[in-house]
Amino acid sequence: MPFVQFIPRRRPSDSPRSLRIALLAHGGTQWMGGELYVRNLFMALLGHRERVTSDLAYELIVFTADPSSLLERHPAFVNADDIVACSRMNDGPLGRFSLLPLLLLSGIDFAYPCYSPLPPWPGLHGAAWIVDFQYEHYPTLFSQKELRRRRLSAALVARMMAHVVFSSRDALRDFRHFFPHSRAQANVLHFHSFPDPSLWQADPNETRIRYGLPSRYLICCGQFWAHKNHLRLLEALAMSLEEDPSIFLVFTGHPVDLRNPSHLDTLLARLHLLGLRPATALLGLIPRQDQLQLIRAAVAVVQPSLFEGWSTVVEDARSLGKPLVLSDIPVHLEQQAPRSHLFSATSSMELRQMMLEVWRTYAPGPDPALERQARVQTDINRAQMAEDFLGLIKSVLG
Repeated sequence: MPFVQFIPRRRPSDSPRSLRIALLAHGGTQWMGGELYVRNLFMALLGHRERVTSDLAYELIVFTADPSSLLERHPAFVNADDIVACSRMNDGPLGRFSLLPLLLLSGIDFAYPCYSPLPPWPGLHGAAWIVDFQYEHYPTLFSQKELRRRRLSAALVARMMAHVVFSSRDALRDFRHFFPHSRAQANVLHFHSFPDPSLWQADPNETRIRYGLPSRYLICCGQFWAHKNHLRLLEALAMSLEEDPSIFLVFTGHPVDLRNPSHLDTLLARLHLLGLRPATALLGLIPRQDQLQLIRAAVAVVQPSLFEGWSTVVEDARSLGKPLVLSDIPVHLEQQAPRSHLFSATSSMELRQMMLEVWRTYAPGPDPALERQARVQTDINRAQMAEDFLGLIKSVLG
């Protein structure tokens, strides 16, 4: 069959027709950020539909390259009205073009996020999402072929899409700098993290013990890509251990940088050269719920990245009430996460100072009062994200 649908929850035929919203779950294990972005948007829209009487009735249809794998990684998608398989949707512009017939066959009214322009078609609308312009700020991290591909993709979106979404004002400023003549309507839609309710019922120390981790540790969550600044973090850890040998650092995230396959070897060589193996645990890509429980059990989260469009890790820490050691890049400043301890993204010494500061200031494990505050704020953020996105759809549809 050209497409597969799971978990249909059609409304009765005599009900008014609902708007059919396609959420395009691009990404996967090589880029978890794409899937998490769609998952969090899905959770916001699902919660809004269940709690709020709206003048806009809608159904949520999730498109993915591999439904079974997506549901395994993100069980929340089981509540979608439909799940549609498009095996080539992650295969670049030509692969994404294969989405069009499936969108039409599924009766989609609005598709998001689009990484390539949608061909004009009566009744089908959409908005693009440009994640960031990292490739312009750090071009040496990309091959010439990848640079050309990304620049062409952004140029086509700027020229052909009527509506473009950014996760931060910083990314919007870049867009206006690189495409000053674009007529696209630009929108900033901040995304947030929404843990599954079951997360709060579990003891995070059970997860910590299962992974063989000590009772106190810092945690750094992110794929092992060059711009994530792990090399500087290792240097800062080595200096921190000279002053406090008890510091321990946990890493999670996919270990391979497809743009720079030798980067992991460089990191491991530096780790061994600095003698950091006894003070670190490299867990690789672990289940999402395990990752969040390990954040809950940690002393603090370390996010040293050199560049972000909007940091999922920062939003995870916010949603769990955890303190952060945070690089002072513009997006992190824009996110304004509470209990952030900032350092210059290019200074190992400042990072060392902040790591020692949080290590001495905070206790490990969840703080019940801070978690309660975070859950209240998460509910507010969830409602705001849904309202902002539905407002975008209304503006697109006129």
